[in-house]
Amino acid sequence: MSGWLRACGGGYAEPDVTQCTPHQCFNSSAPHYAETDIVRLQGVTGSNMYAVPALTVDSLTRKDISAAEFPRQQLIFREKLGEGQFGEVHLCEAEGLPDFLREGSPLQDRDRRSVLVAVKQLRADATSQARNDFLKEIKIMSRLDDPNIIRLLCVCVSSDPLCMVTEYMENGDLNMFLSQREIESTLTHANNIPSVSLSDLLHMAVQISSGMRYLASLNFVHRDLATRNCLLDRRLTIKIADFGMSRNLYSSDYYRIQGRAVLPIRWMAWESILLGKFTTASDVWAFGVTLWEVFTLCKEQPYSLLSDEQVIENSGEFFRNQGRQVFLYAPPLCPPSLFELMMRCWSRNILDRPTFEGLYQALRPQVNPSRWGNLSSLTDETKGEKTHQFVVIGGLCCCRRFPEPSMSELFCLVPDGPDLHPVLTLKARDVSGFLSMRIFLLKHCPCLSRSSRSTHTGAEVKV
Repeated sequence: MSGWLRACGGGYAEPDVTQCTPHQCFNSSAPHYAETDIVRLQGVTGSNMYAVPALTVDSLTRKDISAAEFPRQQLIFREKLGEGQFGEVHLCEAEGLPDFLREGSPLQDRDRRSVLVAVKQLRADATSQARNDFLKEIKIMSRLDDPNIIRLLCVCVSSDPLCMVTEYMENGDLNMFLSQREIESTLTHANNIPSVSLSDLLHMAVQISSGMRYLASLNFVHRDLATRNCLLDRRLTIKIADFGMSRNLYSSDYYRIQGRAVLPIRWMAWESILLGKFTTASDVWAFGVTLWEVFTLCKEQPYSLLSDEQVIENSGEFFRNQGRQVFLYAPPLCPPSLFELMMRCWSRNILDRPTFEGLYQALRPQVNPSRWGNLSSLTDETKGEKTHQFVVIGGLCCCRRFPEPSMSELFCLVPDGPDLHPVLTLKARDVSGFLSMRIFLLKHCPCLSRSSRSTHTGAEVKV
């Protein structure tokens, strides 16, 4: 047994998942990955989370794996990120990894000889079916290439245990990330509370829709889209992942049917629960639920007031369509137009649901400042510092500029032209966030008022 395998074999305690909630019970030096359980999805229909038409699966699995074989001895174990019945995910250092990557790989820090990676390993006692599914997943993942889909870098399949090496996402899974944060406000800034802005949430929604748009273009059906299966890197780039059915820390998200199939019923479309039909349209339904999670900051489970049995009964109400079905409520942080988009995702008729292309096109303008004019002159990424910040308030796109460390300026971008109107200039320490300035903007923004353009000090801002 190699030193790496010996290191992975023990020396750390398992979390007691029976005594805690998903948001409370995992303390680790590395951000959490939704725990992996490489099991075949049985019962209703299908097999893997990435479900594709049979012809596509056959054509993919007949091909050789396009990822390179990586020397197992060059993986240095650091810690465990997740575990399940038949598999584990480890944080490792991969020595000399750049030499094994395909040409044009966008892996960051490629010039470094040692790179942090996530290694998904099949346990030695895994069933033959789990082994076959693991190899099939490797073959499929090796051909997925999109900025918002987790990338397979290389594999270790010449000997047991089978391993796949993927890029490591420093901020872990989106569910844990958001549940540990509050919406950006004066309070969060004053008390150094981890926070996210509304602009951050909108950008997350766009990224998830972009990744799902790519999968849909290949006729892939994910079947388990949720925040627990979205990972974030240090730049808050989201990548959709599939580490099999999430268990343990997220076990309450899954419902066991007749002692066999374990299904994420709170994210599933009515036709998936009742008829066993999984399509891109059912992924769209799950996307709507995922958006709902994002804009509630993952503080509660979907349909938290309903039992699992009541969720299944509710799917029957969607089928009967007599007006008694229960929808998820509109999150307070969610713009009305975005909640309308969620409701379309939950349409009874699959033909009435938007496509992922349509979702992407609808969401992207809400966080893309270019719709408000030419902003190329405002961006400066060469210094590696945040010099500008954008957010949409009351239908207006605003820009906060940092001309120097001690100063901050807030601009409103006029919808019908490229002009920038300075709204106020104040010291950076007085700028607590856009949401706290909402009242001030309504009073002084030239886009909302015919009053003269004005510049104010921080002391004059009343919110």
